[in-house]
Amino acid sequence: MKRHPGTKTLQTPRLLLRRFAEADAQAMFEGWAGRPEVVRFMRYNAHESVAETRAILRGWAFAYEEEEDFYTWAVTLRETGALAGSIGLTQHEGVPEPGYTLAPAFWGQGIAREALAAVLAYLADEGGAERFAACHAVANPASGAVLRSAGFQPEGEGSYESFDHTRVWPCIYYRLEAKDLVRGAPYRIVG
Repeated sequence: MKRHPGTKTLQTPRLLLRRFAEADAQAMFEGWAGRPEVVRFMRYNAHESVAETRAILRGWAFAYEEEEDFYTWAVTLRETGALAGSIGLTQHEGVPEPGYTLAPAFWGQGIAREALAAVLAYLADEGGAERFAACHAVANPASGAVLRSAGFQPEGEGSYESFDHTRVWPCIYYRLEAKDLVRGAPYRIVG
């Protein structure tokens, strides 16, 4: 990326993507972070308590202010304010790689697609990102469908492992040039 615009609040027709707050801990823990069956393909382990989730959110609050390349959004529904999930990007040699998780109550509604399209367009428009990389577990084809909806193209196969090095998943790697980004519903910066 050429510059880091930060985790600003983004609005799409159905969603508000905003910074997480400590007050999100209970909903995040119950919705996905504390549920092993939901985070089974994520690099992190399911949280053991709301207190663990709260501590992570406190760390994110610090990162929002102190780390220019920290990008993690709470995915909320504009109409109700319900916390549906999270989406973020990590940087690997300057190339953003998205990751997302939704609570099961929000699966199959196009929410991940809408959030991903907004975040990628934001980083291309505001951050000057020229390309993106991604991967998903072979056993999680729904994540691959979300990536392909944004224009990602398969690039090869490999594996990734959990942060604690206890689990490994076969995966499919993807690449996306910003010029090939499939822009979904329009986004606008609201904060």
